[in-house]
Amino acid sequence: MASFHRTGLGPGMNFYVEPTRKFKRTTVSLFFHLPLEADRVSGNALLPAVLRRGTRSHPTTRDIEAALAGLYGATLFTDVVKVGDRHTLGFTLELPADRFTGEAGLLERGFEFLGELVARPLARNGGFDPEYVSQEQALQEKRIARLADNKPAYAAQRCVEEMFRGEPFGLYELGTVEGVRALGPRSLWRLHQEVLARSPVDIFVVGDVDADAVAELARRTFRWERGEAWQLPATAVYHQPDRARRVVEEQEMGQGWLFLGFRTNVAHADPDYHALMLYHRIVGGTTNSKLFLNVRERASLAYAANARLNPSKGLLLAFAGIDPARFEQALEIMEAQFEAMGRGDFTPEEVLAARESAATALRTVVDQPRRYVERTMRGIVDGRPDTPDEAIAGLERVDAGQITAVARKVRLDTVYFLKGTRVKEAAAGG
Repeated sequence: MASFHRTGLGPGMNFYVEPTRKFKRTTVSLFFHLPLEADRVSGNALLPAVLRRGTRSHPTTRDIEAALAGLYGATLFTDVVKVGDRHTLGFTLELPADRFTGEAGLLERGFEFLGELVARPLARNGGFDPEYVSQEQALQEKRIARLADNKPAYAAQRCVEEMFRGEPFGLYELGTVEGVRALGPRSLWRLHQEVLARSPVDIFVVGDVDADAVAELARRTFRWERGEAWQLPATAVYHQPDRARRVVEEQEMGQGWLFLGFRTNVAHADPDYHALMLYHRIVGGTTNSKLFLNVRERASLAYAANARLNPSKGLLLAFAGIDPARFEQALEIMEAQFEAMGRGDFTPEEVLAARESAATALRTVVDQPRRYVERTMRGIVDGRPDTPDEAIAGLERVDAGQITAVARKVRLDTVYFLKGTRVKEAAAGG
């Protein structure tokens, strides 16, 4: 797939390697793909945090840190993300390439550490360590609660929840406080065993390695009892809205966040995807975009105005931070930018700027192994495992007519407004 060499390691397990001397460190990433479901999303999200607390050989956090230090200062990252209607748990280890340490076998020791971390955690009485679970539950509850303090992130999630009500993608990737509290050491352990047995697994290595040798190392290391892997749904599911819904939520604050959720009806694997990439950047993906220039700069209606694209779901979120009193005016101007795109009202210069911006972003990805691996993983899941160079070539082939055709497929689904209601206090001393 793409520039990676693929090897099957067993049912539902795939290994991808890209040998390169470009980097001084070797990046090893392992992804578990799970169903995104309401009754398991909280446990899925909590699992990586508990796993990194202790293994059979390294039972404490101090032991884990000592093991990483013994790998010449290796770094461990864990993550939980939504990829369409999948819930993906990621574990990444970055460690120095063997040629810079003078120690043969460092990568093998790194593999062994990562394999034990994900598959052989510390066990107590048929479950995870109760103290570790309790501590991580408390931290996870705080992470979930902190979303409300980040107003643009909160508004974005609320818009997605409203837009995808009854669909898996509407779930918050960290779960709910109630869901986290309902977990216990044994129930979380059972979930972990199910993940090992049934989750599709993708493993990636980027670095100065021999492709065949490291594939064999992966085959020896990442071995545990497996059953039939889950058949997970396609990432893109299209639903045409009958009409746009308006949702207004009030909070005590001085500002407002306006989000427009669009179903583009074009997803990552579709032939029109490169045209959608350019459409996104023209309308709201850069500081030269229509939203930024017309809503923020010319009308002075917003201190932030932009858009982001989720290719797995064909979702476009346009947003602006505004004065609550100017909601209708901001909404009208924002909608006008999308209507203009449907009429083909954009210039060759805007297309060129969008193409150059997208190409620059793609070239930047290959200089950051973790981002490069995640982009490739998402492309494989979505059915478009192209390289950045292939994506840039696809952008070059797009013309204005294709962008206009994509624009006419886009449908506004939900208008979500997080409205500030706090009255400005009078100046003191008056």
